[in-house]
Amino acid sequence: MATIFSTPAYIDDLDQAGREQWSGALHSWFQDAADRLPTGHRFFNVVDNPLPAGAPTALIPWNAFPRKFTLRWPDDVETRWKTAENVVTRDMNDRQASYWEPAGHGKFRNANLLFRDQDEYCEWRCLRDPSTGRLERIVFTCENPEYWSTLAEHDSKQLLKLYRQLVGPQVAPEELIFQTDTYVRGKNGLVNLRGQYNPLNKWNTTDGLVHLTHPANSLQAEIYLAADATVLRTDGSGAVLTDDARLVCCAAYGSPNRSSDPTIGGKVNELVRNGLRVTIADPVGLYIGELDLAPIEPPGGVTAAECWKVVRGRQADRLILRAEFAPPEGSDFDLEDVLVGGEPLRYGGQLAELITIVIHGVGAATDAAAPRQGCDSKCCRIPESPRLVRIVGIGEACPEIAATLDVEAGPLVLPSLTASIGETLSADDLPRSNKRI
Repeated sequence: MATIFSTPAYIDDLDQAGREQWSGALHSWFQDAADRLPTGHRFFNVVDNPLPAGAPTALIPWNAFPRKFTLRWPDDVETRWKTAENVVTRDMNDRQASYWEPAGHGKFRNANLLFRDQDEYCEWRCLRDPSTGRLERIVFTCENPEYWSTLAEHDSKQLLKLYRQLVGPQVAPEELIFQTDTYVRGKNGLVNLRGQYNPLNKWNTTDGLVHLTHPANSLQAEIYLAADATVLRTDGSGAVLTDDARLVCCAAYGSPNRSSDPTIGGKVNELVRNGLRVTIADPVGLYIGELDLAPIEPPGGVTAAECWKVVRGRQADRLILRAEFAPPEGSDFDLEDVLVGGEPLRYGGQLAELITIVIHGVGAATDAAAPRQGCDSKCCRIPESPRLVRIVGIGEACPEIAATLDVEAGPLVLPSLTASIGETLSADDLPRSNKRI
């Protein structure tokens, strides 16, 4: 019987007080997620409601490579692999990180912090030879930023120690914190983060990789999505929806252009339709499930398995938090000598397309009827790229599109999720942050 939530993959970074602090944060997110649901909902957590013996579990998998790039460039693998490597201040959907800086006269502007445009709860970084530019190592992570913020708050020395282990001894403690006035809008108003941990510091963006950075890649988002998906949805005729894509468009609990959100929501909803109440199993987290090694061909008799190294987490339990792909020690080749599906390995996206990300769902039988709701929203195709869709209000008219699915070259920009470039906002107008403050 769980009395507190475990750390992700049972990782041993925190002392007992730190583990209790982490558990308390998780508990509050589960409670917040449940409070948003209608009466009689089927979402619970394993601390307040311990699982009965034999409770069924469900591995919920999806592909690590951002689906939006595959939809945008279905026939141009080079462009989508290269684009996925970008560190940006605005992603392909025009989304920015929700950090703000003073703009004078009581106004604020977006701080334009950098992050990776990799939004499937998996991010990677390619390390290349500085003289030749050839690929030497690829690092993958699915560690959630909230855990690292908790670690920073509870034990800054341990935070620095881990950064130096994972990135290098050159990391300085002051480089991990906000050095200027930087704000988020929390539950109780505007919060200045100056002097606190900066999850988008350079050692986690341009010069290193420790945990997830994309604004959509938060553990809280995963919990809220799973909770929202426990509500059954009906169409105009009253029939219960069962299709993953229709569910995410109807309920607006994520992005329909991702692999993760429709998959998580659809699987959770299926468990509820099968008569279960549902939660995320302990240890709650986002995990690398596995890398499909079959299409990978290293030279010289080396196997792909010898190149894949789990750095943090547990491979046997599909609880991998961090892994690297590199030639084994003593090898005389670099990664560009490796073939992936017959192509030389040049981008991390080639391996991301072979990686499965998972969450571990769990259910418990119940006799209570699941609540049902109609659709609050729907999806419309985007004229500039009709393979992509956006969520709109249920009564909003969709724009007309050409019959062809051809798309012109160049970046796709969707309606802004934050503020227009150069726009300043008052404190009350700042989008609410999902940060735990």
